[in-house]
Amino acid sequence: MVTYLFLGNIRATIVPLVAIPVSLVGTFFFMDAIGFTINTITLFGLILAIGIVVDNAILVIENVERLLNENLDYSPAKATFEAMKEVTGPIIASTLVMLAVFLPVSFLPGITGQMFSQFGLTICIALILSAVNALTLSPALCSLIMKRVEKQPKWFVAFNSGFEKVTAVYGKAVTVVVRKAIVLLVLFGGTIGIMVAMNQQIPTAFIQNEDKGTMLAIVQLPDGASLARTSAFTKQVEKIILDDPAVDNVGGAVGFGILTFSRQANSATFFVDLKPWEERRLLEGDNTAPGVQARLNRALSQFPQGIAMAITPPAIPGIGSGANLEFMLQDLQGRPKAELAQTMQELIAAANQQPELQGVFSLFRANVPHFAIDIDREKRANMAFQFRQLTKPL
Repeated sequence: MVTYLFLGNIRATIVPLVAIPVSLVGTFFFMDAIGFTINTITLFGLILAIGIVVDNAILVIENVERLLNENLDYSPAKATFEAMKEVTGPIIASTLVMLAVFLPVSFLPGITGQMFSQFGLTICIALILSAVNALTLSPALCSLIMKRVEKQPKWFVAFNSGFEKVTAVYGKAVTVVVRKAIVLLVLFGGTIGIMVAMNQQIPTAFIQNEDKGTMLAIVQLPDGASLARTSAFTKQVEKIILDDPAVDNVGGAVGFGILTFSRQANSATFFVDLKPWEERRLLEGDNTAPGVQARLNRALSQFPQGIAMAITPPAIPGIGSGANLEFMLQDLQGRPKAELAQTMQELIAAANQQPELQGVFSLFRANVPHFAIDIDREKRANMAFQFRQLTKPL
């Protein structure tokens, strides 16, 4: 509607209307291939990209329309051909400049890079597809559907006249404000004051939690627990998870700890798929991902033989193991592990007393049993034993 209002030509409006969804659908395809989800960061990038996609398409349309009106002997195909000679270079140059701005954002280090890599890459993908559309699809559509406008409609003439008056009034207002610097400073200071006041009232968060329809569940048994014991315990945990009405499927990996990314006989990890939101919203109770997480944790807290808890994945992949806060405790003086564990327990106790935190825990233990085993490799070779035959019973 906005494009038609400013172009005044329904045929010219079709070109950006086609270019926008083609670019966005193509961006969604590459986002899925890379592993990006539709979240706040990627949507922010797409919103910015929409304006750029429209600009490239309108640049082609306006040049074609200008050549059609200036050269009465030009056909739409001829006007499009000549127009693309003029705008191909600017489209490529502007796209490269925009890529030079947003592409480095994707390679920032640390948490900033993890947060904005999806933002930068999403915009870059949309920019490239927009340029391809402006150089291929838009000219093809212009040559097929554009026609010379002999007379502009009355509403379009009236709209342009009104828009010019608004522009003139705005120009006069800007001139007055610039000449009276005190008024400008008062308005600027008032705006800053309103922003500060609103910032103190509006709640904030580092990263907003998102319901991705997936969850993780971790299982931790005492040190030295065998794989068979862990497997038996995970069956009980799996039954409780599957009994929840919001859960669709559960897959488990016994002997693997997702938080430490290591093989541990006393650990297990569950990958939980929730039902689609359209089905969960019809169920009774809170069936959002945080609600299901709280419900499962209450049910899993009944087991005294081990730790079992559900966690939601982070809103942005790469920032933490879940949608929680992580804190690192490091010993810089080489103290015994028992002292580090004691300090950790004191820190956990103090953290759980804070009203902003709940469920603070750590899987670090200082009393894990260790055994040093020397294998007689020559004897093993003489007896024709495979190495895995020795490690499996251990």
